[in-house]
Amino acid sequence: PATSAPAPSKPSGTFDGAQVKTREGAFQAQIVVDNGAITKVNVLIGGDTRGESVAINRSALPTLQQRVLSAQSWNVQGISGATYTVQGFTTSVQDAMAQAGI
Repeated sequence: PATSAPAPSKPSGTFDGAQVKTREGAFQAQIVVDNGAITKVNVLIGGDTRGESVAINRSALPTLQQRVLSAQSWNVQGISGATYTVQGFTTSVQDAMAQAGI
């Protein structure tokens, strides 16, 4: 009888997305992947030091982290008033996911 090939292994590890510069500062995300699933999303660089941006990011980034985890995707719903944060962060997550092959 023919033997079946082993199932391809799913990626595991920590992957740092590209640093993405926006008008409101730089963003960089890191994802932790276990057997092809995102188990954690970290913010390595979270935007600008400008007061308004810091306040927006303090609110928006935890929401974005949770949305990425829930959706298992970088392509998540945006946040009103945080356009540059969403663009910078999700672009970095997208890059990290590409590196992970997921």
